Amino acid sequence: METFRGRKVIIPRTKDWALIDETDKYSKEQRMRCKAKTGKECTLYPFPVGMTVLNMFKPKRWLDPTAGWGDRLRCAIAYGCEYVGVDSNKEMKAAYQAIIKDKASNPDLFTIKIGKFQNVKIEGKFDLIFTSPPFFTKEVYEHMTDWKSIEDFTEEFLKPLFKKSFKHLESGGHMVLYIEDIGSDDLMKMFVEAELPELKYEGAFYYQGTSLRPYYVWVKKTT
Repeated sequence: METFRGRKVIIPRTKDWALIDETDKYSKEQRMRCKAKTGKECTLYPFPVGMTVLNMFKPKRWLDPTAGWGDRLRCAIAYGCEYVGVDSNKEMKAAYQAIIKDKASNPDLFTIKIGKFQNVKIEGKFDLIFTSPPFFTKEVYEHMTDWKSIEDFTEEFLKPLFKKSFKHLESGGHMVLYIEDIGSDDLMKMFVEAELPELKYEGAFYYQGTSLRPYYVWVKKTT
């Protein structure tokens, strides 16, 4: 188990299932089409955990390179920060729009771009880049490349995500990545250390789900 800024940090497991499941009002049909490697359905991102992360980093402008089912969009609306989310699943467009329409008092703060993160145009800088990308070892989504190995997944997806995200991260801003794939964590860290030395690794904190689930954190060094 790693530490975060010198101490062990574990977010307790949430059991507010109704709050988590609210996202399904908008995107359950799309989520049911997602296939887990085990044959089980793909899960929602836990809304209360997202709110805890936002309260830890207190962003004003948040970039989410893999917007998923809309859980983190809900978090951004509840928290009140500007949010730009990107996702390649074109079937999610209407769900994102409905979440913004139903929940946002200031809809202009929330933008969703449909397409591959590497290809869409992102404007400006962000003080938080926080996402939960598809798990290579666990999930297969519509409109997503079927990578053959963890190395391919890292080379073709995670590395480009890091490089582009870094360009839009302001000095002193944080990059937070929740990913459970065994093997990708070390590859990520080695890549960042070698090619993005301006990112300082701050460690990992954890969410207590059925097991401890890591959130890896980097901060962009100030000059």
